[in-house]
Amino acid sequence: MLRIGTLLLIVIAFAGSANAQCTATFSAGATYSPAITTPNWPNNYPNNLQCTWIVHSSVAGRQVQVQFSAVATEICCDVAEIRDGGSSSGQILHTLRGNVLSTFLIASNFGSLYITFVSDHSVTAKGFRFQYKLGKNAIFY
Repeated sequence: MLRIGTLLLIVIAFAGSANAQCTATFSAGATYSPAITTPNWPNNYPNNLQCTWIVHSSVAGRQVQVQFSAVATEICCDVAEIRDGGSSSGQILHTLRGNVLSTFLIASNFGSLYITFVSDHSVTAKGFRFQYKLGKNAIFY
């Protein structure tokens, strides 16, 4: 019984460490950042991830631009959402799933983007990478 409990703690610790790798807040500058990736990139990400990246503008009144490349996720069940603003209640600007072969850009309307990635308990894939920088003046409405 003790060994089963020990094994369970190890599994929980491993899952927690993967999620810790993919939760961060960044401040966008004038040039593109180093690449941010899903855990284990360029190998497959783990199951049961819950990642959150928040990118804020370092200059008041400026947009944030995020450039995604090399997207590969399980099409049915592993999903990234990019939301306008700095929280989970922001408007969804784009949803990523499956394979996207071209590089593409997403810009905030305000000064932040809230990016989440959730994977389920089964099939995994390579994931994705993104870079961020300041964009144009923000659109306020």
